[in-house]
Amino acid sequence: MSFIHPLGLLGLIGIPVIIIIYILKNRYIEQIISTNYIWLLSERFLKRRNPFAKLAGLIALILQLILVAVISLSIAHPVFTLDGEAHNYTFILDGSGSMRITERDGERFELAKDEIRELIDGSTKGSKYSCILVTDRTTVVFENESDKDKALRLLDDLEPSDAVISLTDAVGIAQSYFNVDTSALTYLITDKTYDRADNVSVISVGTAVANSSLIDVRVDGTVNLSVRGSVLSHTSDAALTLGVFIDDSATPISTLELSLTAGVAVPFSIPLNTDNYYSVAVRILEEDALAADNEAVIYNTSGAEGHDALIVSEQPFFISAALRAVSALSITELRPDEYAGQSGFDLYVFDSYTPYSVPKDGAVWIINPVISTQGVGFSVQGKYVPEAAVEIEPSTSTNTQVRKLLTGLTGTPIHVTEYVKCGIYDPSFITLISHKGNPLVFAGANEWGNREVVFAFDLHESDLVGLTDWIALVSNFVEFSFPTVLERTDYTAGDVAYINVIAGCSSIVVTSPSGKVTSLAAVGTAAEITLSEAGIYKIECITGGNAKDYYVFSEFPESERVPLGTGGEISLLGEAGNNGIDGIYDNLTVLFILLAVVFLADWAVYCYEKYKLR
Repeated sequence: MSFIHPLGLLGLIGIPVIIIIYILKNRYIEQIISTNYIWLLSERFLKRRNPFAKLAGLIALILQLILVAVISLSIAHPVFTLDGEAHNYTFILDGSGSMRITERDGERFELAKDEIRELIDGSTKGSKYSCILVTDRTTVVFENESDKDKALRLLDDLEPSDAVISLTDAVGIAQSYFNVDTSALTYLITDKTYDRADNVSVISVGTAVANSSLIDVRVDGTVNLSVRGSVLSHTSDAALTLGVFIDDSATPISTLELSLTAGVAVPFSIPLNTDNYYSVAVRILEEDALAADNEAVIYNTSGAEGHDALIVSEQPFFISAALRAVSALSITELRPDEYAGQSGFDLYVFDSYTPYSVPKDGAVWIINPVISTQGVGFSVQGKYVPEAAVEIEPSTSTNTQVRKLLTGLTGTPIHVTEYVKCGIYDPSFITLISHKGNPLVFAGANEWGNREVVFAFDLHESDLVGLTDWIALVSNFVEFSFPTVLERTDYTAGDVAYINVIAGCSSIVVTSPSGKVTSLAAVGTAAEITLSEAGIYKIECITGGNAKDYYVFSEFPESERVPLGTGGEISLLGEAGNNGIDGIYDNLTVLFILLAVVFLADWAVYCYEKYKLR
């Protein structure tokens, strides 16, 4: 036994002090009596007094001595060591989408946290606790935490994701703890079943609750549109009603009643009776154990706006013809001496002419740059003229954007007789075609945040414009220069959404279904965000001081809709020990109870002595 505050034992000095007080105290009072008769009466009365009266003072002394001893021990706070009674606890907490399913007693994730709370509360003091939360990423919430209250507070703030999870990283972390202490107790709290669990105790919080979900919902047709998909009841037969809602309307335009057999997907097709819509939502109108998979939303992304292009060139034919072949651009042509900083165009093409500063209000193509200019993201380092025409090589990079911009190229060799050496200093640029490491065709975003394409050679000094690859490149670059903010609006929770940064965009703000707001930097050609929640994400793009809202729908993963999923196997390598670690017992409750009892006893003796014996 040891004491947290050993100086508290100085209070024991009060014991001899109380004894001395009792020795010195005069308990007898001399009185003068007038007659012998009264004395005799007094003796007769004293004989009838309580025989325990003489012990009353001694009992009070003993109680007061005990009281001083108990108070001193309480202040000193004794601690008893419990050999091997405590443990290191590791909790792996499943934060996958299915943990949002509601059981009779509440949401599964909250039930899982209750299981951890119970284990922590019931453990011996001196134990240490580590918690690993597995959502769309693996997070160590606390590690080797010995303070129960702090561990429980950190546990309160945890939330699941809507994504599919992997326990690989969490098991690796738990294995490192187990390697240090083989007597550590590892728990996996989940709603899935595991065929095998070595050195891990699996605590299940899932049951076969009723749940139905929408599958593969889409809008079909070009005229007489209809919304199609399937409905699946996972664990029991069910009668459901589907509602179809147009453009966030509160009332469905139509409903459909379905009878479902457990485990059998039932297809449906519902006419929309309109081709003019922004969004179509299909909902299961009845409640079940998981609301997140009862809705699907499809957004209409058709109807792109027209664009204006300005070509500044002495010989614009090849460029103009290619642009007209692949797009509906409204094209204006100027000679270099006619260009005076005109603005208001969506695309500016500078062929063998480089302005002092490129425009800030649209995409820019620079063909055969003459001089370095402000804000373009690259420098002109001089012209290279080989002895003979050289073949230039398309990039073999697997980068998604590179492959997209080179889509449709046939692989026919492209030759140039001369080119401009350029030094790229903006990291947003990607090289598409090069010669001996010199970038000849590259794309990215300039200093103003606008998309930019560069051909570092004269089109008339190459055979590119005579190839079908020229049209393919122009088509790809037009799509690159005039991107839609969202190339797709359908995702699954856990996916990464790409948001194209359009010309003049100064900021992008994303609001998740739960209301979490994230600001993305509007730099380069695209921003990205991981959709960790299921539901509708709002994307607000600020362009020229004006805000425009876009939306994407992130559906709940199909594998997480199953009320009783399987997790396979989970194991920690090694042989479990049973040594434990030293625990402690420092509960003062017994001392406080004893203190109260002794105090009440002393008060009772005092009252008895004062009012009964005198």
